[in-house]
Amino acid sequence: MFREPAVILDVLRETDRDRLVEIHTDSTLRRFLGGGLPLDQANSRIDALLHVTPKLNWALRANAAGELLGIISLDQHHDGVDAEVSYVLLRVAQGRGIATAALRSALRHAFSTMNLHRVIAETQSANEKSIALLTRLGFSPERQLIRFGAQQTIFSINAETFFKLENSRIGLAIVALCRARSDGVTICPSEVARALWPDDWRAHMKDVRAVGVELAKANDIEITQRGIVRDPNDEIRGAIRYRVK
Repeated sequence: MFREPAVILDVLRETDRDRLVEIHTDSTLRRFLGGGLPLDQANSRIDALLHVTPKLNWALRANAAGELLGIISLDQHHDGVDAEVSYVLLRVAQGRGIATAALRSALRHAFSTMNLHRVIAETQSANEKSIALLTRLGFSPERQLIRFGAQQTIFSINAETFFKLENSRIGLAIVALCRARSDGVTICPSEVARALWPDDWRAHMKDVRAVGVELAKANDIEITQRGIVRDPNDEIRGAIRYRVK
């Protein structure tokens, strides 16, 4: 299924402290992160997240006014070389696709805005759910090591792999939405962007249009403009629509 929940990467605020305390002290949430922290240690880490640590830490929310659902960060890995993405969700946010959507957003920021070549993720080898998520998003296992008294697996993904999979996801969404319509009924590219990125769909319209052109060249769909089928090899400007052939 290509649809994912709306989730934004937002700034962390002092008003998030109670939920941040839960994230850092809940032994179940931190089962694969070394266990829950004592309250004083948790608050010290939270102070660093909010005020000190100069790294990319985001609050996960359904919208700008929403309560904290979890946190995700991009930071230098223990190896001192790679950029590492890490995340943790509150219990109420788990099982809803939020981690998937958040990781996609963080990776897009890493590759599009920060121009990183690759990103890694380290997870306990026993954390089957995390491994399944990373694998689904295109990460590949690289090596294993012992850290914090447990076996860890290092996964990595590069920019080329990420954008290839993102384009495939866009293509599947275009075709699925077209096929959901009656014969000959078209869809607007914005419908695809809204389905995939409900919170900032306009920022992705260029990507949707580019993938649409490739699908049309492969004869998977038709691009129409004012009811006329356009040649995908031509430069097409202005409003367009898609339909399956």
